[in-house]
Amino acid sequence: MVALAVIALARKYKDFNLKNAVFIGVLFSIIIHGLKVSIRYFFYERTGWYLIDRFVYGSSLVMLVAVGTGIIWIYVVKKKHLKF
Repeated sequence: MVALAVIALARKYKDFNLKNAVFIGVLFSIIIHGLKVSIRYFFYERTGWYLIDRFVYGSSLVMLVAVGTGIIWIYVVKKKHLKF
């Protein structure tokens, strides 16, 4: 879903750049993994180190997908391989 969001925004806005992809990655990381960590804290009573570990691991995956998709999409569009 993160990759689809990056592609949809890049197709809609012609001035989409890497800063936008990083912002989307941070936003989705906070929303997705922030909610997951709070659920694990309040309902499963996990330790703080476990919560930090899960948040950092999940957020790094989301950032990798968002930035990777953004780089690939920007490169392909700039090289005029795709016309949108």
